[in-house]
Amino acid sequence: ILGIMIGTAAVIALVSQTEGIQNSIIEQVNKLGPNTISIRPASGAVVITQTDVNKMLQIPGIEYVVPVVTSPVRVYGGGTSKLFTLVGVESTEFEILISGASYEEGRLFQPLSYSEVTVGSSVKQPQDLSYPLVVVGESTTMEIGLVNPVKKTVQVVGALEPYGTATLVSVDDSIFMSLKGAMALLGKSSYSALFVKTTDVDSVDYVVENIKAIYGTRLTILTVKQITQIVSTITGQLTVLLGAIAAISLFVAGLGIMNIM
Repeated sequence: ILGIMIGTAAVIALVSQTEGIQNSIIEQVNKLGPNTISIRPASGAVVITQTDVNKMLQIPGIEYVVPVVTSPVRVYGGGTSKLFTLVGVESTEFEILISGASYEEGRLFQPLSYSEVTVGSSVKQPQDLSYPLVVVGESTTMEIGLVNPVKKTVQVVGALEPYGTATLVSVDDSIFMSLKGAMALLGKSSYSALFVKTTDVDSVDYVVENIKAIYGTRLTILTVKQITQIVSTITGQLTVLLGAIAAISLFVAGLGIMNIM
């Protein structure tokens, strides 16, 4: 009886835990906003400019189009260095890109600043270090580019609370800077990606169809709805797998008990 009870409890516990993980992941994904769309160039030959931003704003159902530039950078501090992501975004659109972000210390970078940065929680305090990598209110050095890297001194003016992942970036592992400042620093004249927010959830499919009609396969489009479906599929398969393993264990335990009886 005890064997059967433990086996049954194991099956229920494994399935319940998997469903709990699935709900947790979907909740995190929905935190990005069910009416958000991520757009990136499909290849290195495709460039996204302000002209594309203006063109998308003409599509019915689109409320915001937030351009961003991203690049890997190495940050030096405390006698060591670590690799993070530099994200350039307009200060007025920062809240649209990262909804509900709060500050652990300091503030957001100034709109026209070319040297102020706001860092994610893991940039300020990496988990594998016992001391801060950067200090709010002090300057730090960033190394940009893998070939012929260039070092740039920036002023850390703020640090965010632990957040997680937004539509385009891992917020905790990112360094945020004004869009113009980042483009000047990286020597870019085009955007790395666009963050599109529709007026409501029902407009997402319509907007995606319009963008595909205009750009064809030149852009990679990813919606939060697609991410949710992918997560549900993966975790659903994981639930079946764990349930099968637990059922086999229960069956073996039942055989053992039957033979003893």
